[in-house]
Amino acid sequence: MMTYRQDYKKGILKTGAVASIIAPAAAAAQILYILSAGRTCKIRKLHIFNGQGAPVLVTIGVGVPLVAVMPPFQAVNGIELTLYEDDIQDFEFVVNPTVMSSAAGAAPANVQVQATVEEFQGPIG
Repeated sequence: MMTYRQDYKKGILKTGAVASIIAPAAAAAQILYILSAGRTCKIRKLHIFNGQGAPVLVTIGVGVPLVAVMPPFQAVNGIELTLYEDDIQDFEFVVNPTVMSSAAGAAPANVQVQATVEEFQGPIG
């Protein structure tokens, strides 16, 4: 039997642009999603594509430099990884979520990450 999280507030689902992590920026965080003014969000789905020749770790967090808010995800090289909300730690962002990977190269060996988030009308709902 599958269990579901109990959410007491409902938001609006939005999908952000693709964050493309390339070699010079591999150690620095990229903005994953830009919040609308006065809103918070939770990540509901992640698409990760690793164009590297080896697996990488993709970390989601806040700020530059990145402060991780959930454990890293391993992305196998050449495979698109899709994670749904049961696979993603439940965390409400009050600032723009950021992302980084353990390695990256110039396109097509870059790491691409796209998030679908649920935006809420501020931290109280």
